[in-house]
Amino acid sequence: MIVGGSYDRSASDFRQSYQLGGFNADRSAAHTGAETEIVNLDGGSSTASLFATDTHSQGPRWHLTGSARYNVTRVRTVDRLSPPLPPPAAGLGGDLSFAKLNPAVGASYTPEARPASMPASARATARLRRSSWAARTRTVPATCRTP
Repeated sequence: MIVGGSYDRSASDFRQSYQLGGFNADRSAAHTGAETEIVNLDGGSSTASLFATDTHSQGPRWHLTGSARYNVTRVRTVDRLSPPLPPPAAGLGGDLSFAKLNPAVGASYTPEARPASMPASARATARLRRSSWAARTRTVPATCRTP
C-alpha cells in the first residue's frame, strides 16, 4: 500500500483601470481625465490532499488496483476597491471551500511470456538447415527380390 499527501498554495492580485484620452496630431496619447480604478482584487487558494493506492494480485497474471484521493480546496478573494461599489453590488470578495473524493479501480492481465522471436534471416537459415538435413537423412525403401 502507498499512502501520501500534498499541499499547494498560491496568491494573486489583479488590478484594472481606465483613463479617457485622445490622440495628438503626432499620434501620441493625450490624457483628458483621471485614471479610474474598476478592479482591485487580492486572492489566494490552497489545496490539501490525501491519497492511497494498493494492488492485489490474484495469481501470477491478474492484478487488481484500487485508489482514492481526497482534496479540500479553499479560495479566498478580497475586494480592495476604494470606494466600494454602491449597493446592491456585493463586490468580488469571497471565501469558498470545495471538497471531493476521487476513487479509482483497475485491473490488469499479464500474458504468458513468449520466447523472443527470431529475425527473418535467422528463420530462413533454420528452414534451410532443416530441409538440407531432411534431404540427407531420407530413407529409401528397401526392395527384396526373390531369386
